[in-house]
Amino acid sequence: MTTTTSGFDPSLMRFASAREMQQTAVLVAKHNRETGARRSIGAIYFLMGFALELYLKAFLLRSGLEEMALGRRPYGHDLRRLYVEASARGLAFPEAAELEVMVEALADAHADFSFRYMQANSTIRVPEPIEATLNLLSRLDDHLARPEDVALARAEIARE
Repeated sequence: MTTTTSGFDPSLMRFASAREMQQTAVLVAKHNRETGARRSIGAIYFLMGFALELYLKAFLLRSGLEEMALGRRPYGHDLRRLYVEASARGLAFPEAAELEVMVEALADAHADFSFRYMQANSTIRVPEPIEATLNLLSRLDDHLARPEDVALARAEIARE
C-alpha cells in the first residue's frame, strides 16, 4: 500500500497522525484490560508521548509556527517546550492543569526515547492510570479537532 501526503496541510497531517497514535494506544490498553495482560505498557506510553507531541505540533503549525522549526531545537521531541509554546500561542485547553501533569510525566522518557529503548532494571516515571491519561488525550483531540480533521478521519475510515 502507498500513502501520498502531497497537497495536505502539514497541521492536518500532524493531527491525523496524533489521532492514529492515540487510537492505537486505546486499542492496546483495551486489549490489556480485557485479557488482564500487562504487556505493551511501554508501547502504550510511547504512543501517548508521540500523540501528545503531534497534537501540540498541529496546534503550533495552525498558530503560525513554521514546520521546519518544529523538527529541530528548541522543539523537536521536547514535550515541555512544545507545551509552553502552545500555551503562549493560545492553547486554551480547559484541562490545562491535567495536561501539564501529563507533559511532565512523559517528557523525559519521551525526549530520550526510553519508551522505545527500555533498559533492564530502569525506572521510568509515567502518568497513571493509563485509562485516565488516554481519556485526557481523547479530550485534547476533541478540543483541537477542526471540520477538515473530521472529514479526513471519515475518509480514512471509509478507505479501510
